Amino acid sequence: SPGYGGSCLPKDIRALIDTLKEHGLDASLFEAIDSVNESQKASHIERLRSFLGDLRGRRIAVLGLSFKAGSADTANSAAVKLIGQLIEEGAEVAAWDPAAMENMRRVFPGIEYSKDPYEASRGASAIVVLTEWDSLRALDFQTLGGLVSNKMVLDGRGLFDPAVLLALGFSYSAVGRPPTLLEPGCPENAVDSRDSER
Repeated sequence: SPGYGGSCLPKDIRALIDTLKEHGLDASLFEAIDSVNESQKASHIERLRSFLGDLRGRRIAVLGLSFKAGSADTANSAAVKLIGQLIEEGAEVAAWDPAAMENMRRVFPGIEYSKDPYEASRGASAIVVLTEWDSLRALDFQTLGGLVSNKMVLDGRGLFDPAVLLALGFSYSAVGRPPTLLEPGCPENAVDSRDSER
């Protein structure tokens, strides 16, 4: 997952850490959980940099803004962290979510909010999916392939079949899976990025 969020769980974990420490008990497990969660959220920007290099001026489609499907809550969502980092790095952000755009607009009024995932992806250097909405599970990547400027998907929820995306010429990275990079125009040259480390 792209890391947990919402209004309650992060706050409750931190309150539990404080309570354990106040009573002289070991809080290291919960501190590690909190730390891993924050580093998981931070990993998205690192993966984008590893695929794209300098993000300045690049259009990034961020699809799924709420911390989970079925919610409009953006508190502590992976999208809040990622969009903030993208803005700092000079990227152009096009965002879409079926329920959470008004809440996100309060946090980031200056980014583009699109009418659908396809509009957000038009001209994008990368598509980042962060929430497991059914409408995102059903994305038509053949259509998206004709809209983007660079066929790259960062799948924060592990929603998509890498083989399908690779067959359509997309580079793909998902949490818990090795990234698969394509040389431009050569889907038959798909390389598991771990191969370069061997």
